[in-house]
Amino acid sequence: MSLEAIGALREPARRAVYEYVVGRAEAVSRNEVAEAVGIGRTLAAFHLDKLAEAGLLETAYAPRSGGPGAGRPAKLYRRSAAEHAVTLPPRDYRLLAEVLAEAVERAGVEPAAYAAAHEVGAKLAGDEVVSRLRVLGYERARRPGRRSRAEAAHVGQRSASAAPGSEGLAALAGRPSSAG
Repeated sequence: MSLEAIGALREPARRAVYEYVVGRAEAVSRNEVAEAVGIGRTLAAFHLDKLAEAGLLETAYAPRSGGPGAGRPAKLYRRSAAEHAVTLPPRDYRLLAEVLAEAVERAGVEPAAYAAAHEVGAKLAGDEVVSRLRVLGYERARRPGRRSRAEAAHVGQRSASAAPGSEGLAALAGRPSSAG
């Protein structure tokens, strides 16, 4: 499915719609997308629904308040929680990360793994950690009203060398932690 999902982004207007939606912390309406991207509402709805069919966006309905159409719930769109990747030939890097995280936890060497990750990150990015991570495809967590650790460190509110929370390496590999 990932190849089809990524293929849905080949059309420039649809890709612009997708980029707008994923750049927002909250779910967005068809009208908001149409205005932001500079296309008609009907065309925005078409592209949003195609992206949802491809599994790239999720939909939800929210009640409207007052005005025309107040009785009909608004269809809202947000980024899908599903991850999509294409590798040729197929490789399962997530599985490799899970195995490595499990080995690190069993060996009890999480502090050494965090130190090594910090050193490699510093070599890769220097003082521009946040921008370098974006170039590599990582994004900050989108939580309304809260800053990610990387953002806080970037603006000097927190030391860039702050130790990660108790979630452990399992969280980095995409697995739930035993602490939470």
